[in-house]
Amino acid sequence: VSHTGYIDVNKRGATLTYVGNRGQVQLGVIGPERLIYNKAIKFQASGMAKLTTNYSSPVLSTTSDWTLDFFVSFVSSTRGVIFSALSDVWPFKGILIEANVGNDRVQDGSIQVSLEDGLYVSTNTIDAFGNKVRYNDGQFHHICVVRRNSRLELWVDGVLQEDKQGNTGEVNANFGQIYLMGTMPDNLSVTGSMCQLTFFPMSLSPANIKSRSYFFTRTVVEGYV
Repeated sequence: VSHTGYIDVNKRGATLTYVGNRGQVQLGVIGPERLIYNKAIKFQASGMAKLTTNYSSPVLSTTSDWTLDFFVSFVSSTRGVIFSALSDVWPFKGILIEANVGNDRVQDGSIQVSLEDGLYVSTNTIDAFGNKVRYNDGQFHHICVVRRNSRLELWVDGVLQEDKQGNTGEVNANFGQIYLMGTMPDNLSVTGSMCQLTFFPMSLSPANIKSRSYFFTRTVVEGYV
């Protein structure tokens, strides 16, 4: 998702298709204040997008490190899909990022990342000061998912939430469509906004992740959409 909040169809052959009610998607809304270019795409309850590329996304590598990051805000209180890159057939191998799911169950305000081998990581429910944390607060949050060696990491706003050993097998060798803020056929839509969706064919360092969460500049790298 480019700095305008749009998918740049001339960059890396990416094509964005809106699924369902086109009126439920609003382009060019105000994005995170921390960004130099702060436009985003807003998705209403029944709006979602399907992203198709003509290259093999590095986030789906089965043998090497990768990083996926983006900014998202949402206000939904029910389970929904923020990002989905799953195969089209059972057992639906791939990566799934869900809203209001934590510790592999419905959990208001949490975010969970799952891989096809049953490995998942979730956001913390309590912060360092003992306060309950909910990310469905309508504010933009920087989400960063990293495969580092054989560990899966989830970072939110520059803070490591959880990391687990695993991810040693196939992540997704033959993915179908990439869905944003919803998925098919279940239509688990998320009400909120998204921008700056980026893939890196490497694991970003903790310092880089923290820097990107606070100050983001658009950089042309392999895998940028």
